[in-house]
Amino acid sequence: MKVKFEDIQILVEGWADKKGILEHGKPIKQLLKTLEEITELHTAIEDDNLEEIIDAIGDVVVTLIIYAKMKSITLFPNGSEELSDSKGTAQDPYFLLDNCNKLMQLEKFTNDSIEKYYTVQMILFLLNQIANRFDLKVWECFHSAYKVISGRTGKVVNGTFVKD
Repeated sequence: MKVKFEDIQILVEGWADKKGILEHGKPIKQLLKTLEEITELHTAIEDDNLEEIIDAIGDVVVTLIIYAKMKSITLFPNGSEELSDSKGTAQDPYFLLDNCNKLMQLEKFTNDSIEKYYTVQMILFLLNQIANRFDLKVWECFHSAYKVISGRTGKVVNGTFVKD
């Protein structure tokens, strides 16, 4: 049975809540974590390491889901099929870095939630295209990442979750 993106999203949000990330975390720190995961994705692509690509795509989605929850951004008002319906393949993860940097600037300097919403959507769209390039599904990478973090312990320190 296929697990739905929304089901995993609910699990990740619950995990983040239980770990205190939603209450004590800082959105800008969450975006720094997103940037770190995008960098890991870039390295995995350069190394042609499929296992690490799957891991990094999933981790980027996890960090974005938590950021979106912190900011009360509804990711898929019409369902996550919007994401899986996007076609094409991105050849370069640099666009992810650009959009993550843009989101960090928006977070730091504006309260424009609409622009933040569209930037998060663009990052997810680009992740989907990168996943397509490797014959992967974003939701599968996301599910894989959740299975890893679900047993993780740690605490929030200075606005960011630090694993044990």
